[in-house]
This record gives sequence, C-alpha cells and structure tokens, in this order.
Amino acid sequence: MMDVSRIVDLQRALLQPDGLWDDAEACATLEALLRTDRLYEVGPDGSGNGISVSSRSMSSSLADGISSTFHGYDTQGFSTFVDPYASFLHRVLRSAGAGAFHDAPLFDPEAREATAVHAQALNPNQINRQMAASTPLPVGEGMLIAGYKYADMPGEGSSEFNWLKLLEPAFSAGRKLRAELERYEMEWTLSLDAMPVALMVFDASGKLLHQNRRLQDLLTKWPDLISCRPVATRLAADVAQPQRRARYMGNLPLDVVKTVSLRAGQVRLSASLSPWPHGDPVCLVSIEFAPRQQQFELTPREADVAALLADGLPDKQIARDLEISLHTVRRHVERVLAKTGCHNRTEAALKLRQST
Repeated sequence: MMDVSRIVDLQRALLQPDGLWDDAEACATLEALLRTDRLYEVGPDGSGNGISVSSRSMSSSLADGISSTFHGYDTQGFSTFVDPYASFLHRVLRSAGAGAFHDAPLFDPEAREATAVHAQALNPNQINRQMAASTPLPVGEGMLIAGYKYADMPGEGSSEFNWLKLLEPAFSAGRKLRAELERYEMEWTLSLDAMPVALMVFDASGKLLHQNRRLQDLLTKWPDLISCRPVATRLAADVAQPQRRARYMGNLPLDVVKTVSLRAGQVRLSASLSPWPHGDPVCLVSIEFAPRQQQFELTPREADVAALLADGLPDKQIARDLEISLHTVRRHVERVLAKTGCHNRTEAALKLRQST
C-alpha cells in the first residue's frame, strides 16, 4: 500500500512551477503508481511556437522523434503533426478538455503504427500503448503520458488508470500555472529588450538570466564591457541576499552602484530589485557606458594613456604597460591634460575617474 504522504508529495511536485522531473522521489512514486518507467511530458515550449518533451528516464530519441514530426499550432491553438492521425488525436484530447484519457477508445493499431511519430519516437522506446493526463493550454496541450508495451497496458478500470485520474487535477493546475509563467516571462523579456537602457538580469543566486538587446549592441561595439560582468554578478548577489535586501527595503545604506574604469571609458553599474511571479525577486543591473574618446575627443592611443593615468600610474609604468617610449607617453599626457582642461595629472586623473 502506497504511503499517503508520498501521494501528497507527488501532488505537491506536480503543482510546482518547475514541474516534476527534477524531483527524484516524486518521479519514483509516479512510476510505482502507474507501473511504468516510460513517463514523459509533452507541451508547448516557452516561445509558444515549438514543442517541448521532458522526461527523467526516457532517452533523447523520444524528444527528438516527437520534435521532428511536430508541424506547429494552427489558428485555434491545436497541435499539428506531419501525420493527420497524430493531429487528430491531439485535437480530440484538446476538445475534450482537462482529464485522464486511456487510449483504448481511440486505439487504432494500423493507423498509429503507420505514423512517423510512432516510427521515430514511440517504437524505438518500446511504447505501443499509452494513457495520459491532459489539459488544454492557450496554445497546444499539456500532457503527462505513461507508455507501455502491448502486454503491460493497464485496463480502463485498473488501479493505475484510477491513480492517473486522481493526479490529473494537480497536473493540470501546475501545467497551466507554468504556461502562465512562461507567457509572463516571454512578455517581460520582450519589454526588457525594448528598453533603451543596457541591462543584465540575475536571479537570487547571482545567476545571469538575460542580457537585453541594448547591452548586446553595446558589447558588439565595445567588447571590453564584458569584463564588467563579474562586478555586476557580485553586485546582484549582494543586493539579492535576504539580509541585505532587508536593509535595502528598510531604507538603510546599501551599496547598489559600482564604477569601473576601462581603457575605453567609464562604466557605471546600478543594481535594483524587481518582483518575480514566484520565488525571490530578480536583480536588474543597468550598465551606463561613457567612452573617453567621445567625452574628451581623445585618440585611441590617448584614451589608453588616459585610462592608466586615471588609475594613478606614473609615466614610466604607462610606457612599460603600453610598450611605448617615455617621451611618447609624456607627449600623450600633455594632450590629455589639454583636452580635459586640467592643469596637472592629479586633477586629470580625478576628472577622468568621474567622467561618467
């Protein structure tokens, strides 16, 4: 007899936004209840244009086979495949609404075995019969599928099929939540890409989630900006820590701005928190870049000298770093002083550091 607590844990896993497949215990419980390890999930991918196949134990041939036969979504949101019979089955399930379905009423061995999805995905994984929990989504269907060989398929009145019917509401609710979060994330990403400010997006652990289009454009023009990423990562992790966040929300001092001096110019990074529909807030780090050539009309070599001058290096060290003569360095320093309107190198170094 299955422990009730394991059933509750399985239902809880089905309701999670991240889905079932990273929870080994929940997957083991589901395999025991349905008496098969041929379990997989099919549904639209995050873009809403393709199909996603997830599993813990099935080989990649299943996902590859299903993806290769998937044709797209029609104007009504139905999944379509290269085989009319496969498209028909998905249309029937979507039209029926959320529920648990046994393939006995729909099963046509000749029609199924003639399909490309059977030849490329099911047959290589020894799947001849199936039952599924299915729920319609805004586009496509979310389906939790249990596959069997001919001889192993449970009947429509079996305990395995009854377990699937019992678990279907949790699966449907969790899959619909995930679809809503995927839609939110896609729209949110598009809005970030439309912003004129260069942004990096980090999760609560400091993992980089996204670089918006404005930042990608800057990186194409100024590749050295990539060197600021470790600083942005530390800044995001600092702000995202719960104890630091409590200080931030309490209007106490919190360092959310860093300035980085590059040879090409000054970079100012600013971190702020943004709400997320589940879990901890994400951190947005904006990147403002002021090229020195644009500020003071410096030549590329003068900009190199100015960057080291701003760091407080003496002329001899600048000459060694840039592999040029001391006389050339002094001539460039004189031009930097003139173009920045400064009377001495200390004043110029301060002005260059504050140039953003």
